[in-house]
Amino acid sequence: MKTKSQVAISFLMLAGAAGAANASIELIGNLTTDPLEFKTGGIDDVQIKAVSFTLPVGDDYGFRSLTVALDDAGPGKTFFGRIVTAGGQNPGTTVLSTVTINDPVNGYNTATPDTPFTFVGGETYWLIFAAGPDDNLILTGGEPDITPTGIATFGSYRLFRQFTPTFGRWNNSTAFNAFSIDVVPTPAAATLLAMGGIAASRRRR
Repeated sequence: MKTKSQVAISFLMLAGAAGAANASIELIGNLTTDPLEFKTGGIDDVQIKAVSFTLPVGDDYGFRSLTVALDDAGPGKTFFGRIVTAGGQNPGTTVLSTVTINDPVNGYNTATPDTPFTFVGGETYWLIFAAGPDDNLILTGGEPDITPTGIATFGSYRLFRQFTPTFGRWNNSTAFNAFSIDVVPTPAAATLLAMGGIAASRRRR
C-alpha cells in the first residue's frame, strides 16, 4: 500500500507530465533580438532554401509551430515551410508536414503546421523554405551568422536553384537565415521530464 508521500509523488509526476506535455520547447533555431539582415533573396517555388537537423535518439516531439524571418513580404504572398525526409546531403522528396503563412509580414512570422506531425528521435529532417510563384521573398537573419542550436543537432544549409523546368541542383549555403521550430514532448518524453524535475526537487530537500 502506498504511503501518503508516495501517492503525492505519483500525483506530482502525473501533473508534471501533463504540464510538460503542454509546454512548448525549441527543437532547433537561431532567432535573434538584433536587427535582421539580408541572407537569401528570390525565394519562390523554384528557388528554395533548406536546413537540416538530427534529433537525439530516444524521444519524439510533436510539431507545435514554426517561426521564420522574412523581408519583402506582404499581402498576396505566401510562405511555405515544409518538413521533408533526408536524402543524403540534400533534402529528400517526401513532404512530411507543411506550415503555410499567408500574407506574411516583414520580420518574424509564426504559424502552426497544417496537420499534426511528430518528429521521431534519431531521425534527420530538412526544413524547406519556399514561397508562391514569383513571390520573391527574402530570408533574413542575424549578423554575423548564428548557428542553429537546440535539442536537435544542426546539419547544414542548402540552396536550390532551378535553371530550367527540368534541371536544377542543390548547392551549399553559408547564409544562416533565422528560424525556430517549437515542439511539445510526447507523453513518454514528458513523463521523463517530470520525473527528472521531481528527482531534482527531492535531492534539494
